[in-house]
Amino acid sequence: MKITILGNSSGGPFHGRHYTAQLVQVENHYFLVDCGEGTQMQIFRYKVKVDRCNNIFISHLHGDHVFGLIGLITNWCLKKRTEPLRIFSPPGLQELIETTIRVCGVRLCYPIEFQVVDADVSALVFENQQVEVWTIPLNHRSPTSGWLFREKPKPRNIRPEILEEYQITDDYDRIKAIKSGADLD
Repeated sequence: MKITILGNSSGGPFHGRHYTAQLVQVENHYFLVDCGEGTQMQIFRYKVKVDRCNNIFISHLHGDHVFGLIGLITNWCLKKRTEPLRIFSPPGLQELIETTIRVCGVRLCYPIEFQVVDADVSALVFENQQVEVWTIPLNHRSPTSGWLFREKPKPRNIRPEILEEYQITDDYDRIKAIKSGADLD
């Protein structure tokens, strides 16, 4: 897992610090956590592959965590994105985004799915083969959820010379079982 801090400032940008945004990379999957104003500039600065991001996790609806989201969403339209985007957040973000898109006359070229999370409970909200994402209730002035990214264990590796030593090179099911922790007979 690799985490790139794109911004870690709240309330205002300061010299050398930008509004909150982090990019989490797990193998070839990219996840954006919060999207404060200026996030796209930081994406360009760090040369991260956020165009591959299909899931965004917003902690809460204060401006320093969401005001960069409209720019990113519309930028992806300019790039002719077609992949669906899923956005996880406490209640209210869908209304904010849809109203802004409507008022600004933006025509989305890809679907956005909003996943409302309950900021008062810890729950599994996303899972794929590499990672699980859980909500973490946080105490703030508005409903706020932290995000726990938990990498799943990877299959064990077995050195080929050991397989040859025990003469199990052609038994795929046995190799798979051993990698999963089964005893070697």
